Amino acid sequence: MNLPVIRRLVSEFHRIEVIDRSVVISSQALLALVPLIVLLAVCVPWNLSELGVERFADLTGLSGAAHELATAGDGSTDYGKVQVGWIGAVIVVLTASSFSRGMMRAYEKVWDCELSDGIRARARGLAWLAVWLVALQGIALASWSLSQIGVPLGFRMAGQAVLLSALWWASTSFLLDGQVGRAALLPGAVLTGIALVAYCAVAMHVMPAKLSSSAQQFGAFGLVLGLAAWLLGIAFTVVLAAMLGRLVVPPRFRGQPEHSSSPRSAS
Repeated sequence: MNLPVIRRLVSEFHRIEVIDRSVVISSQALLALVPLIVLLAVCVPWNLSELGVERFADLTGLSGAAHELATAGDGSTDYGKVQVGWIGAVIVVLTASSFSRGMMRAYEKVWDCELSDGIRARARGLAWLAVWLVALQGIALASWSLSQIGVPLGFRMAGQAVLLSALWWASTSFLLDGQVGRAALLPGAVLTGIALVAYCAVAMHVMPAKLSSSAQQFGAFGLVLGLAAWLLGIAFTVVLAAMLGRLVVPPRFRGQPEHSSSPRSAS
């Protein structure tokens, strides 16, 4: 047993505060995701929003949860849709900004970078989130298209892992605003892509039954609880993969000093 490696893992786990970061990111994601789905259901033609929700469920394994949340806005009056639309838009912008900043903070903590702040950082975070959501839908649509033509599941999962790795590679580089070299970010991005595909594959078999049981006991609130648990797992996977990715990169390639000698290591 390699005790120095284990000690380093434990030290980094505590320094980054992996669990706390995961809880913050997942809660911010939940606050951003629920109003976004309802807003899409209200403001976008139902056939288009339903298609997007279905592709989201295909990628994440959350069949049922997103669909039930999306129906919250279906059948509203025109006046109600306008009111929900404006209110929802404001809430989505505020919560989305908070979520993107949470992701940015997490990666800055992992890589021991200077904390970015101000309007420019928030604008960069919102820009990332918009592109990231579109890219996720594109990956889900590509995977669904391959399934329709009979491509085996293993090949589809491999393709998802490659695309998600590329997406997270670009995401981490953009969120860190070039403070860390792209080569150093690649291992963490690959680990993130592989881990997310594995996590969502398990979710496809576990979550439907869990969501159904939770919905029967608690109604719509049960669906939100299930969605919150799934998001917590996603956030933990992303933060942990980023931490492990940093550890496998030699210090001279990180573009940052070792955190033991960094002025932020004590914070």
